[in-house]
Amino acid sequence: MNQAPNRQLTLTRQQASAYLQVSVPTLARWASREQGPPFYLIGGTARSRVSELDAWIETRRRNCGKGGSAAL
Repeated sequence: MNQAPNRQLTLTRQQASAYLQVSVPTLARWASREQGPPFYLIGGTARSRVSELDAWIETRRRNCGKGGSAAL
């Protein structure tokens, strides 16, 4: 049986960077600039909820303009 991932599951910064397909330093830089997804400090370790990573991804969505295409 294939189950949906637990959206309350928390990921380490390394796991979150893999989930977002960005490097750990990029995620750390975003955090220091308050530009990236939200995170929690739990026992001195940055952790992110899968549900909040998904919500942050949605805020990054861009639509292509009329007759054009979005650059990748």
